[in-house]
Amino acid sequence: MSQIAQRSLCESIEAMESAFRSAASGIDGLPVDDVVLLRMLQMVAPALEAAFGREVRKHAGIGKTEFRTLLLLLGSDGCAAPSELSDVDHLGRANMTRVADALVKRGLATRTADADDRRRISLCITAKGRKLVTRLVPGIASGETAVFEGIGMAQRRQVAGALRRLAANLDAWNRSQR
Repeated sequence: MSQIAQRSLCESIEAMESAFRSAASGIDGLPVDDVVLLRMLQMVAPALEAAFGREVRKHAGIGKTEFRTLLLLLGSDGCAAPSELSDVDHLGRANMTRVADALVKRGLATRTADADDRRRISLCITAKGRKLVTRLVPGIASGETAVFEGIGMAQRRQVAGALRRLAANLDAWNRSQR
């Protein structure tokens, strides 16, 4: 098992695909292309998350989720309810509370009561948080550029469209299973 852990992601994907295709030869009706594609997505996504997390931590000393939350705040006119951030980032409420606590502790965000409903709390990015994001973007963008090397903008848009369709299909399938 230790050999598998030492393989590159590409080598692991090749080995997985080969094994699945061999297995499919003895199983009628196995949609091997779909099985391989889904497994590839499951393998690539955490590797991307880990690489992104390393870059963010290297450049800012904060986690990838904290950085994404700061970006979401910037895209929400600077403030948003933690529950909304949790929903948009597909993150559990308890995790968003932990992220908010970390951002507030570092002075990158503040918690403020909503002017219309004092029970509602908003998380707001601070000037220090904005400055950090601005400083981080060039370093992180270079990593993202490297990841997409050789994949043109048209292909990226196709992948994004296919992933949106996959998400819609998954949402519909999940609803049908309830």
